Amino acid sequence: DVLLLDEPTNHLDAAAVSWLGTYLRGLSGTSLIISHEPEFLDDVCTDIIHFDAQKLHYYPGNFSAFLQKTKISDDEAKAVLETKSRPSMAAAAKAIQGSLEEVRLMFPIPGKLDGVTSTTKPILEIKKCSFTYKEGTPLVLKDVSAKLSLGSRVAVVGANGAGKSTLLSLMCGEISPVEIDGVVGEVVRHRNMRLSYIAQHHTFHLEEFLKCTPVHYFQLRFKNGYDEQLQKRLMDPGSEEEQQLRAKMASELGKYGNPVADIVGRQKRGKEVFYEVAWKGLDDAKQNTFESLGKLRMMRVDGLCRAFDERLAAQASGTSER
Repeated sequence: DVLLLDEPTNHLDAAAVSWLGTYLRGLSGTSLIISHEPEFLDDVCTDIIHFDAQKLHYYPGNFSAFLQKTKISDDEAKAVLETKSRPSMAAAAKAIQGSLEEVRLMFPIPGKLDGVTSTTKPILEIKKCSFTYKEGTPLVLKDVSAKLSLGSRVAVVGANGAGKSTLLSLMCGEISPVEIDGVVGEVVRHRNMRLSYIAQHHTFHLEEFLKCTPVHYFQLRFKNGYDEQLQKRLMDPGSEEEQQLRAKMASELGKYGNPVADIVGRQKRGKEVFYEVAWKGLDDAKQNTFESLGKLRMMRVDGLCRAFDERLAAQASGTSER
């Protein structure tokens, strides 16, 4: 038997990588592994195959033995191993990188956020939020609250499956909190805050722009001042099952059984926000109605409300006109 593994340690935490190494060492069959992790290769490999100049070169021993035998140049080493990894890999990475200068990434200092004068005032907050990906399954997040300010510098750590990516998706508006015991959590963002998000699996966001330069990518994605890709994901059903659920709820709660076509306005009545709904099949603006966020959430179109909020925030902050 042959087990083929292509970058098996990607997105695995230290415990999972350790388990995988133990499993592979105890495997009776043959494993063929593509990896850029020197410590992992040292841990599991008995032989190294170097693909160079369209030829395969075979070296007995692990990755460290390969480095000693080949004495490859800095440029060749960079091609063999493109990135540094965990601190425990420093020795192997240094052997590969040689005298290459360390690359420094510089990010611009963000400008002021209109309406916020304190670095400790929350600009993004989630309150008592819970989430599950499918009704009847265990909660991924339960009664979670968190705050971010202009002075926040946060790393989210935890085991695989703990809910780290789900938490970020919730904070960024990719998903919405679910109702638990009659209570729905709240995600509050400052009205002038501009937010964008690249998912853990990059192709989820980048597959349509693989041939674009970075500058062209940003010009396309933010051509109107707001995130066009986020608009698309918030407004589209995402799956055939979700489309069917929307249609079912529209027949029960929509005006004359019609689904929501778009959100075109918003107003606040006391502490509750109501959205102006344009209904599909009712083109006359006089047929528009103001509906509560709670009702629209029941109709599973609260993403359209978030999309409208994003467009409104871009207009209010002036980014739609830059």
